[in-house]
Amino acid sequence: MNKTNIIEFNSKKVLYIKTSDIPSGVPKAFEKLESHLPTLKGRKFYGAFFYNQGNPEYWACVEIKEGDNLDNPALEIGTLLGGKYASRKLKNWSAEKDIPQKIVGAFEEMLKEFEAERERPEIEFYRSQNELILMLPIK
Repeated sequence: MNKTNIIEFNSKKVLYIKTSDIPSGVPKAFEKLESHLPTLKGRKFYGAFFYNQGNPEYWACVEIKEGDNLDNPALEIGTLLGGKYASRKLKNWSAEKDIPQKIVGAFEEMLKEFEAERERPEIEFYRSQNELILMLPIK
């Protein structure tokens, strides 16, 4: 079992593409997001899952960086809210066969230990092709 840590996440301003087609629409949302960026190098990518009272929504996000076109009509601007999060790492995530199920399973395990605060999203930080950090907002 992976170790769960408690972290303080700082709010991030992001550009995002939203989808309610979860999980099958998530890769397409990231592809669309990436197609609007001049380069992927040095970028910080996030996924954010919002429960929205039974109407779930997923944001494929990139942290805003100086020089980004904030007037691009294809991209929305938002904020991933900071605060206290339970955090768990998934190693070698990009080599996994069923990564959506691994992510869901890790969040379900954390929910057994912690009470989630549903006003903030569950966050995936794609640190590298080898390391995915999952963050559950907690009270």
